[in-house]
Amino acid sequence: MPKNQRVIGTLFVFLSSTGFAIVPTFTKKLYAYDTNAMGVMTVRFTFATILMFVIRAFMMRNTPWPTVKRSALLLLWEPQ
Repeated sequence: MPKNQRVIGTLFVFLSSTGFAIVPTFTKKLYAYDTNAMGVMTVRFTFATILMFVIRAFMMRNTPWPTVKRSALLLLWEPQ
């Protein structure tokens, strides 16, 4: 984990807000090429997922990935 988590957190908030700010521009351009909302969102979230996995792998190298059971409990919102 990075030493200065506040700076990293601020950077992630900035990147997130930038991403949300450019969505209308991308949407306008993509609709001009006859795309639909489902296609745009599928591509957007696929790229976001890949980026989050890369960031997680880079920043938390020594932390093990969660088990399938723990991930399922998280998704089901079940307390331990």
